[in-house]
Amino acid sequence: MTRSRMAAANRKKFRYVAYISLALGGGIPHAAFGNSSSYWFRILVPDNLVPANVGQSIFEEGGNSYLVLAGSFPIKAYALKKITGNQKAAVIHLQNSTVLKIPTPAGQSLSTQAGNSSIHVNLTQSAPQNNVKISFDKGFINLGCTDAGPIVTMADPQTGRPLLIGTVTGTTALSDAPSGPGYRFLPTSRGIAVIASSDEVALSRQAGGFSLGSLKAGTGLPIGNPLLVPPLTAASRTPDGLDLPRYNLIGLRQRLGLQRIAVTQAPALDKEEATFKLVRVMLALDMGPEAIGALDRLAQTQPLITEGEQWNLLHSVANIISNNPAGALDNLGKIKNNSKIKDTLSALAYAKKGKYKKSINGIKSGINYILSLPTLIRNGILPTVAKSLINTSNFDTFKKYMNFFPKNSIFNFYIGNYYEKNGNLNKAISIYNNILHTRNNKAFGLANSHKIYLEYKTHKLSAHSAADQLLRHVYDWRAAKHELNLRMEVAKLYAKANDWPSAMSELKHDLMLFPSKSNKINRLRQKLFSDLTSSNQLSKLGPLGSASILQDNIDLIPKNNNELKYVKYMINNFNQLGLPENSIPALEYLIQKNEKPENLPSLGLMLANEQFKNNQFNFAKKTLDKTNGLSNNDDIIQKRRTLYKLISEKLNPTVTNHPSSKKSHLIAEADHSHTQKNWQTEEERLSNYASKYLKNINKLNKKQSDIINQLATAAYKNNDKKTIDNLRQTYLNRILPGPESALFQIITSEPISKNSDLQDAIRKIKSLEDVTK
Repeated sequence: MTRSRMAAANRKKFRYVAYISLALGGGIPHAAFGNSSSYWFRILVPDNLVPANVGQSIFEEGGNSYLVLAGSFPIKAYALKKITGNQKAAVIHLQNSTVLKIPTPAGQSLSTQAGNSSIHVNLTQSAPQNNVKISFDKGFINLGCTDAGPIVTMADPQTGRPLLIGTVTGTTALSDAPSGPGYRFLPTSRGIAVIASSDEVALSRQAGGFSLGSLKAGTGLPIGNPLLVPPLTAASRTPDGLDLPRYNLIGLRQRLGLQRIAVTQAPALDKEEATFKLVRVMLALDMGPEAIGALDRLAQTQPLITEGEQWNLLHSVANIISNNPAGALDNLGKIKNNSKIKDTLSALAYAKKGKYKKSINGIKSGINYILSLPTLIRNGILPTVAKSLINTSNFDTFKKYMNFFPKNSIFNFYIGNYYEKNGNLNKAISIYNNILHTRNNKAFGLANSHKIYLEYKTHKLSAHSAADQLLRHVYDWRAAKHELNLRMEVAKLYAKANDWPSAMSELKHDLMLFPSKSNKINRLRQKLFSDLTSSNQLSKLGPLGSASILQDNIDLIPKNNNELKYVKYMINNFNQLGLPENSIPALEYLIQKNEKPENLPSLGLMLANEQFKNNQFNFAKKTLDKTNGLSNNDDIIQKRRTLYKLISEKLNPTVTNHPSSKKSHLIAEADHSHTQKNWQTEEERLSNYASKYLKNINKLNKKQSDIINQLATAAYKNNDKKTIDNLRQTYLNRILPGPESALFQIITSEPISKNSDLQDAIRKIKSLEDVTK
């Protein structure tokens, strides 16, 4: 090779090295800025790029300065190490971008300036910057600037999370470093750099700069002004952080499988760390019961682990999302050190128990941390947060956060709940109607039930129609508490519509469906029963409705002087329906309970009477014996004796063979039927008596006349006009003149009507006067 050819080859080699490496401009770094001839080194720009148009971003993290170039630069790591004199310098080649990592002295950072065909890099202590203008709009952070360049995405060297970089062609920078749940900005001397919680958070280039938001449709970032703290990405580095994994759904499921294998393969006495990792994945997936199971299995092999703070902390979170607030509070009580996350979890547990006033302070102070949780577990907890804010009238705080989740159907339900609580019922109905198009069964069930009830409140539906509709939609969302509350509301609506049989039967049905909630259901049953009996609605229901309600709700009858009143009312209604035996079970129940002993003789008499009419003579006798208590009512005592005598005669017929015994037996049965208002039986017994013992008597004495008058009265009440006419023809002239004769004439004569003769009316009035003489 000739000298000229060697020189040409060397020149070609130098040009190639200069292109793929860094061109050294001086051996000593300069701190000056703005002098184009003073630089540490320069980066040659490919021919297809203009140095002034190359997007750049500069930031510091972990003692290193990072220079991000929006373009592919064939820079070699060994050349960067040589030119900087630092073996820790590195080059990261990304798709359509290049990142230089350079350790820098404390108090100094990189700065760049565009040359004609290269980018000059220098060290500087400070540089003039145009700070980006930050604004907020419906869950998006807008970063205003006029020199926005391409977006570069890489992994954050410190956390491994997505690092979103907005390069600029000018000197725009972000020195304030705002942060919030889901994102954390890094201070920059040029461009934008933000660490995201997951791939769901994205930085986009807009006409007026950059915008940070969520890729998930309708989901905004939890932001505020001032910005919220603590940031999501800092949660795992705090001493009390849960450090839940932050992947998308597919990533979490893959992680779940890997961690289950890791727990299985771990030695029997060394499963703690693997189990904790598995539980964190489960919690991120909102798998509360499964996480509890994993922690409990760990406790079986390592009992002392239950005293550890990490075990109790994870167990408390699992209990909260499994709707076991009591268990969560028990776990948190075992954590000795007080911390913000402990206070927040305690507040959530109290809110789950419905103690909103006790929970609200902890929820308000920890709401930023709650919003920083992974999506699935956060969405499961947010309704509890919303209920606490609404039920404690913290409407301003609620409004601040409800705009972050415009497409979340469950959270939208609580937005409707907010308007409902504020009295804007039509707005609430509109929101509930919109939710009905969701595929979320829980949101649909809650929204539909509230919509129907509000349509009743706004007079668009009657109480009865609203109750019928709610009952048809009770299984839109299967949840025990929701179903019970809905069914109890249905009963209230039926009561407001005065459909008391439906209201009380619905609550009776609820007792069978939810036996563990019997106290709650019975409180409402007692209230509705009191409302019914204190009004005049019971008498308006007719014999069947009132009797069935009293029979089915016999346990609700007040144990006071009104007890016998309602029991007699029930018996009379069943007698009118021809169903006297239906009152027997209710009477047996009251006697067995014996909650008011002074009523026992009367109740026993009523039950024995019904048993006697059903030819249950042995049962009737046992009932009288069982209820043979002290009574201050002489009438009850006498009736019990009479009934006891009748029962004895039925059980021992030989005592009735004597003619006088037969007479007394017929009169006793008639008197017994009279007390029961059984007019037909009374008429039959007295007719039998008259045909046997009074037929051949020409003139009746006073006692015999009284029997005929009792027979005529029974026939009158039984509407037996034929018998009354026969009695008048047979006995009118056989009863001696006097009050008995006058009474007989009144009973057996035609009633006074508009067409009656005046003289006839005067005769009847005179007869009434004769009766009272």
